[in-house]
Amino acid sequence: MVSSSSTKERVCWTFSQAIAMIPLLTSIVTSLQAAWSELLEAKHELERLSKLHPKPKKKEKRPRANKWSIQLLGGIENDITPTISKHDVWEPPQELVDATEKSDKFHKKVGGYLKEVEDLGCHVVSIIQGVVRIPSRIHGSPAIWNG
Repeated sequence: MVSSSSTKERVCWTFSQAIAMIPLLTSIVTSLQAAWSELLEAKHELERLSKLHPKPKKKEKRPRANKWSIQLLGGIENDITPTISKHDVWEPPQELVDATEKSDKFHKKVGGYLKEVEDLGCHVVSIIQGVVRIPSRIHGSPAIWNG
């Protein structure tokens, strides 16, 4: 099996092959456009929620040892390991976690559709306009067909 990177370098469709690919590319690009739209909506929602629930700014911490040695009254020394309370760790609200997961899901979908097009040896020029560049040959000469 040939790797996709070497396929992309060598694929050059004839005009009739390029025309025959249009239904497949149309299907992929239509799905890509829908996923792109969903991704933009998810990113806007994530941005909105991030403003509503900002992550607290970290306080400047002084370096400290893992253990503290405390001398108690009466001369007895005791080693104490500092603990982090749940109030020291910021946990985002569930809606922010959900929005992040939704954004990541659509980001992966968009990447998958772009890879499908590239694996065919083509290149997406514009997701919004649905323009795909198809390398082809017309009368034996290299040509790039935008469709």
